[in-house]
Amino acid sequence: MQSNRPLVCAWALPCSSGSPTLACSRDPKVNDWPEIEKSERFTAVRKALGAKGMFASYAYTGAGEASAAFLLSELLSTRKRNVLFDAQQYRVLEQIVDDDVVFVGPPKFNPQLQAAALAQDIVIEPEGIRNNKPQPGEPVFLQDLLYPKSHPRARPTR
Repeated sequence: MQSNRPLVCAWALPCSSGSPTLACSRDPKVNDWPEIEKSERFTAVRKALGAKGMFASYAYTGAGEASAAFLLSELLSTRKRNVLFDAQQYRVLEQIVDDDVVFVGPPKFNPQLQAAALAQDIVIEPEGIRNNKPQPGEPVFLQDLLYPKSHPRARPTR
């Protein structure tokens, strides 16, 4: 937060298959075009619809990723002037090196992180958040605790 470099909150854009005449479809088990073309689901959809000219599409993201990136950038902008809100797919490695980037979304949607050997200061684990470089007084690990039902932010189940 003290760096003069821009801070980018980048959300995940999973790979889908698109067609000029049909909507996009997605096989959640795969996330790059070569894998999609080999996917049984993709093959079945292509055959059933007779779709030709299908291509990789990065036009959609999950509501959770978009909401999280927006809310995170909104929160961080109260502490830092140059906070940007951008899609990960449009970030190239040079931009990642030049800017401070917070990636929002599952690791399989982060091809930049998979391609580069970037050391992550903060890592989300199944049980919570690990701080690999804690400053004096900061915890090394923050356990993920569910809100109790009486918590004001807890939502009633329907």
